[in-house]
Amino acid sequence: MAAIDSEILTQLNVQANPQSTKQLATLWGGLGTIVLLKYPSPSPPIVLKRVNLPSCASSSLSVGDARKIQSYHVESSFYSTAFPSKLADQNCSTPRPVGTLTTSSHLYIAMSHIPGSSCYSSIDLAKYLARFHSVGFLHGADSLVQEHGLQPQGSFWYLDTRLSELAGVRSGKPNSKTLSTRVKAAATAIDFFLKSPSALQTILHGDAKSANMFENGDAVASCDFQYCGKGSCARDLAYALGCGGDGGFDVYDEFINAYCEELSHAGVPDVSSPAFKKSLHTAMQFACADLYRWMLGWGMWGDSDGFERVTSKLLDALDGGKQLASEKAYAVAVERLMIN
Repeated sequence: MAAIDSEILTQLNVQANPQSTKQLATLWGGLGTIVLLKYPSPSPPIVLKRVNLPSCASSSLSVGDARKIQSYHVESSFYSTAFPSKLADQNCSTPRPVGTLTTSSHLYIAMSHIPGSSCYSSIDLAKYLARFHSVGFLHGADSLVQEHGLQPQGSFWYLDTRLSELAGVRSGKPNSKTLSTRVKAAATAIDFFLKSPSALQTILHGDAKSANMFENGDAVASCDFQYCGKGSCARDLAYALGCGGDGGFDVYDEFINAYCEELSHAGVPDVSSPAFKKSLHTAMQFACADLYRWMLGWGMWGDSDGFERVTSKLLDALDGGKQLASEKAYAVAVERLMIN
């Protein structure tokens, strides 16, 4: 692990010459490291994320590396603005911003250290995400994206940046009854729905897996805000329920009820209405199918059987169990469902 220049630490509002330095993790694709800096008491420890910026032109980067580099700039914006304070106002714990810095070769983000272990409680995840999402519901997702430099489209698996995974999904014969073939044909229409107001747009965490959601005493906190931005609340919920929580889809009803109750406690109006819950259930079906589409091309994990059941139910409602003739036909089917 390379030494950290004391001048860099000073510019980050971090004390130079830490007592000890411990590497906590490496970033995806070898793009950098996360280290813990410890100091003599009473100075608190600091977490430092150091991202290696590419020396080549951005146009020569792979799609994946370009996506990751852009995401770290978003996380830097997250910590450089007042967005963590807005989350704190909703009793939503995140690391406290300390400093950010971008040089020609590195991007640095310094933050407070919140000790804890990964959170696997589906209900606790639902409640935390409700408080997180309440900020976007109350203040407006579009204005928050502009004000705080967040992702225009939150989450890391949305279709625009995952076309290579979509191409890897096997295609069957026309009129196929195979679920993967139908998901691939419906992908654009599903993505369209999830970007519409009908899908309940807010500000997402964007990567709400258990590794990024942790228990600190009786509270839950989160980290890693590279993909924080506008999106359907169901994207976070589908990922947390199917890939993060301990109950999977077996606790779907309890998960959704806990989410809606916590949204109401956070001051979001009308979330107890039948109309909101109907919209949320519909958005969850689409978000689960969208996440299943990505995993078909990337690799399955989490409650794969649950994702398959929900996706199959949605596709049956759209195409009657057999692949439609075209992407446009799926778009029409989705529009029809939105109207109803």
